[in-house]
Amino acid sequence: MMKTKALWFYLISLAGLCCAAPARADMFGFQLVPVSPSHTDGSVAAQLSLEVTDASPYVLFTLRNNLAPGSVLADPLQSSVTQVYFDDRAGTLDSLVLDFPSSPGVYFASEQGPPNLPSGNNLTPAFDTDFWVGATPGAGGVAGRGVNPGEFVQIKFNPGTSYAGFLAALYLGAGDPTAEEGTLRVGIHVQQLIDPAGAQTSDAFVLTPPVVPAPAAAILGMLGLSVAGWRLRRYA
Repeated sequence: MMKTKALWFYLISLAGLCCAAPARADMFGFQLVPVSPSHTDGSVAAQLSLEVTDASPYVLFTLRNNLAPGSVLADPLQSSVTQVYFDDRAGTLDSLVLDFPSSPGVYFASEQGPPNLPSGNNLTPAFDTDFWVGATPGAGGVAGRGVNPGEFVQIKFNPGTSYAGFLAALYLGAGDPTAEEGTLRVGIHVQQLIDPAGAQTSDAFVLTPPVVPAPAAAILGMLGLSVAGWRLRRYA
C-alpha cells in the first residue's frame, strides 16, 4: 500500500511540473517572396524568427534577428528588418497597441514606411495590408533603427477573436498562403542585404509554418519512462 501511494505521489508530482511549464509559445520562420529578377537568394531567412504568445489580454509577436552582430560588408547575412505587415483576412486582430518594447537602438512606430509589403503583389492572392509598423527615421536611416543582428522588437494587438481562433488563422496563413479567406499572413521588409553584385538591396519575406513537437506526446513519454524507471527500481 505504501509503495502504491508513493507511485501515485510520483506521478502527481510529475504532472504538476508539466502544468507549471511556461505558457505556449509558437515559433515561425520566414520564406522569400519571389521576384524576377531576384534580389538575393533569400538565405537571410534562416536567421529571422517570429515568436507568438498569448499575453492576455493581448496577442504578442516577438520578431528576432538571430545573427550575431558584425560588419555588413564582411557578412552578406547582416540585415535590418525595417517593416512588419499584417494581412488579416480572418479579422483576428482588432487594434494595434502603440507600444513596441525592443532592444536598445530599435525604434518602431505604427504606419512607418511603405504601406504595402514590397513585392506583395507577387503572392497569390496579393498581400493586402491591414496593419503595418516600421522603423522610424533617425541616424543611419530606418535601417539603423530596424531590427539588426542580435536585436528584437515586440508588437502587441488587442485580439478580435479567441486566441485559439487567432492561432488557427495564423497557422493557415503560414501553411497555405494561397487561401483567400480565414487567414492571417505576416510579411516583413528586410534591408541592408547584399546582392550577387555586392551592392546593398532589400527583400520581402512571409511567414512559414514551424515544426512543433506534440506537447501531449512528450508528456506521456516522460510519464511512461518515469513509471518504467520506478518499476525497475521496484523489482531490482
